[in-house]
Amino acid sequence: MSSLFDAIAAFYRKHRVWCHIAFWLLVLFIGSLELYFFNNTYQLSFGATLLFDFLVEQGKIPTTYFVVYGLFPLVMDKKRYVLAFVLFFLGTYFIFVFSGILRFYFFPLLGLYFTYPASIGAVFLDFKQYYTVHLFSNLGGAAGFLLVKLIINHYEVRQKAILLEKQKTEIELKLLKTQLNPHFLFNTLNNIYALSLMQSTATSAAIARLSEILDYILYRCNTPTVPLSKEVVLLENYIALEKLRYDERLKVHLTIDIEVEIPIAPLLLLSIVENAFKHGAGEEIGQPLIDISLATSAKSITFKVENSYSGHRIEENRAPIGLQNLKHQLEIIYPEQYDLQISQTSDRFIVQLNIYNSI
Repeated sequence: MSSLFDAIAAFYRKHRVWCHIAFWLLVLFIGSLELYFFNNTYQLSFGATLLFDFLVEQGKIPTTYFVVYGLFPLVMDKKRYVLAFVLFFLGTYFIFVFSGILRFYFFPLLGLYFTYPASIGAVFLDFKQYYTVHLFSNLGGAAGFLLVKLIINHYEVRQKAILLEKQKTEIELKLLKTQLNPHFLFNTLNNIYALSLMQSTATSAAIARLSEILDYILYRCNTPTVPLSKEVVLLENYIALEKLRYDERLKVHLTIDIEVEIPIAPLLLLSIVENAFKHGAGEEIGQPLIDISLATSAKSITFKVENSYSGHRIEENRAPIGLQNLKHQLEIIYPEQYDLQISQTSDRFIVQLNIYNSI
């Protein structure tokens, strides 16, 4: 149904003038059919009935546009109530006079001679006809036209709001996804430089891993979801490069148990691993330890990262910035479909993410 409304709204925006012309022609045609078949007192031909109906009802057209596009915005947008009130009576009165003059000169062409309007002067002075017939009849048409316009405007405003919200969400996600820790890049480049000075055989492998990470983040994950296996490769490359900063004192255990290849929003898991290295291995004195496990079932993804740490206990409402950004992304991408648990013991910081119904 929404696609039908979208098509109608798009067609209306592109052919607005022709839509208005078609609307009034349809109104005239339907009114003429009613007169010709059910109220043809003067035995007019259908062509003459069309002209007769136009002369009788043509005041509705200028009255409608005057009220809808002139007075309505004046009242709603500018709050000029007194001015709108005065212009309403002046405008509708002159439309009434103009319509009466048209009927005075064109009715005889149809062979119709009525007592009204008997003269041009009668047109200007017949206030009773203005109030009892012209004003309320034409305002009824304006009210119907205004209702249609408000419905169309409401739909267009709603669609614009949806589009703006979608664009806002996409911008937020792009900003969040680009927050790869710059210290990681700086340290990795320094480590690769050091390896090159030592002419280490690991230099080319490190460069290849860094190149693959950057290529993936910049070009390969610009879709709403990616295969989970691709994220695993990203994590393996990231871990391998981070381990260059440490000797054998850093222990990283990575356990992967993927039963089902499940699509996932890109870079979510990397945020958790980054946090473990930054606030675990990066601040740990001694032998830091990071345990990472990833498992899937037909209905969920479970990702758990534990890192050792020393120092003050982290307050629950003051989670690291990376995890705060992760929560923001999850709210946008997986509303009510995830569970993020952050806990800590005397020497361990634990983050567990469950994503449900992600297939």
